[in-house]
Amino acid sequence: MLKNSILFLLVCFSCGSIAFAGDVKKETWDYTKTAKELSKKFTGSKGKVVPLGDSITYANQAGKWARYGKGKNKDEMAISRWMKSNKNDKSNGWWLAANDQPRGRSWTAASGITSGQYIKGGFHGLPSADNILKAHNPQIALIMLGTNDMKKKVTAEKYGQNMETIYKKCMANGTIPVACSVIPTTWGSEAVVKAYNEQIFNIAKKLKIPFVDLNGEFMKRRPGKTWLGTLISKDGAHPTHKLSAGPATEENLKNDGYLLKCYYQVHKVMEIKSKMKW
Repeated sequence: MLKNSILFLLVCFSCGSIAFAGDVKKETWDYTKTAKELSKKFTGSKGKVVPLGDSITYANQAGKWARYGKGKNKDEMAISRWMKSNKNDKSNGWWLAANDQPRGRSWTAASGITSGQYIKGGFHGLPSADNILKAHNPQIALIMLGTNDMKKKVTAEKYGQNMETIYKKCMANGTIPVACSVIPTTWGSEAVVKAYNEQIFNIAKKLKIPFVDLNGEFMKRRPGKTWLGTLISKDGAHPTHKLSAGPATEENLKNDGYLLKCYYQVHKVMEIKSKMKW
């Protein structure tokens, strides 16, 4: 019996059928056809990449590495120029996400907002998703919401419906939405975080849009709950930030949540630009 159990485990290891905490999910689909169709109807400026979200997106540290981070290689410098990430005006989506507006928000993100409130608009004065897209017209939207939904006990199914609505609104605008999994948090149980992220992955697969597994990147570096106090601050939701400007060494990526999040979002934009041959 023991011998057979060991043999079974070895077979599972070899075929990759056992999933471990910290596995990083990758797209099993090609999003380029969808992205090319969206690009045909896009009417805005090339290189306008806009993060959409809640306080995790609104924080200045969220885009610090993209905007003026240290230690970038030539490809990272090139994508930063393409995104106009050093501009302090509305041509730069990273600036839009961080620029302070009244009542705890920026132009594209608001503290405490849920996915449903993001669609509707009005929370802390943030416009609706439709009006944000109309006003700022991003070529690519980096979207992460969900932590506040967990806090408000929104079901995974309802959350998924809301996120699909947001992605589709982007697509109707000719914007390429990038679906980002929710980073680790104590504001929802492990089961709830998993259920939310399964929704994100499955909807991205259904719509054939880009997906970046931020949760997987966090968990790969800090398994179990070792992310708490290292990559996620002690409030259980917001990333740590002391090293958010980089450089993006592996050691720093293990110890700064905002750096890790921004690094993988920027690299996803690099991948999209390369695949689209822009």
